[in-house]
Amino acid sequence: MITVLGAYGAHKESKVALIMSLVYTVIGCWLMLITGIQAAIIRPQLRGIGVETFSEFVPLDKSSTYVRNMTEDIQKQFHCCGLFSYNDWENIPDSCVCSQEEEKEGKCQTVKNNTFMLQRKSVYTKTCFPTIMDYIQFDYNIILVVSFTVAILALLGMILSSIMIHQLYYPNRPTIMISMMPPKYKELHNAPAC
Repeated sequence: MITVLGAYGAHKESKVALIMSLVYTVIGCWLMLITGIQAAIIRPQLRGIGVETFSEFVPLDKSSTYVRNMTEDIQKQFHCCGLFSYNDWENIPDSCVCSQEEEKEGKCQTVKNNTFMLQRKSVYTKTCFPTIMDYIQFDYNIILVVSFTVAILALLGMILSSIMIHQLYYPNRPTIMISMMPPKYKELHNAPAC
């Protein structure tokens, strides 16, 4: 929407549209920078926040149905058991149980099941929390990249809008250009000494 406003202002040489586009671009740039900076500040603390948040769900048997179902789905999909260990479950669900192939590969451990003291189960050694945190950090990285990329694009838009506004207010002045070319040199002629 902002780019359409800026394009309209540039095409029609409308100062009002260009100024509005510039103002909205400045606001957008600031919002993206604030979002990106906050995400960058929180990113190193994510693991601690995750541990604190997910610890509230343990024991998983006593959590809400939604949390239990979500955890079991994660366990089935990623072949892990519990958030921090299999002890997160009072009664280990079938989603934690390894197949015979996985037992042979050494991905499992044999534990006592609390429902039947004599029964032993082979459950996944891997816990689910590291996998969940990997996905959360991946999403956070996307937020960081998008925020800073949009902020940079907004900054470029601000520069272009400012240049166009300058040209509209001062049509006879040359546009400020940054040249990377070195200045031309003149050949000096010295009179020969006699």
